[in-house]
Order: sequence, then structure tokens, then C-alpha cells
Amino acid sequence: MADVLLKKALDEIGLQSLVTRFEEERIDGNVALTLSDGELKRLGIDTIGDKYRLLLPLPQIDDQIMIKI
Repeated sequence: MADVLLKKALDEIGLQSLVTRFEEERIDGNVALTLSDGELKRLGIDTIGDKYRLLLPLPQIDDQIMIKI
């Protein structure tokens, strides 16, 4: 379920192009919450705006995951 929520979040913030990369690296919502700046750069997220757009909605994904457990 975390993968579906993460894909939805990436789509909603205009970063749907990263879905395949996240799948290749086996990154789900829980892992995404812990990514460092260097790891984000390695994934191709180089701009500050994209980093913020990605990281700001992730706590909401985490809350949704906890609700479903």
C-alpha cells in the first residue's frame, strides 16, 4: 500500500517521472521519509524546489500508512 500512496504523491506534485527510479531502488514511503540530500541527488532530484515538493507531502503519506495498519 505504501508504494501506491508514494506513486500518488509523486504524481500529485509533478514528479511522476521518478516513479520508475523509486521502484528500481526499492524506495517506498517509509524509506522516502529517511532519504538524505545526497541520496535525493543520486535519484536525480537536484533542485531545491523538487526536494521540498517531495519531502513536504511525505509525512501525510506516513500518516495514511499508519491509519491503514
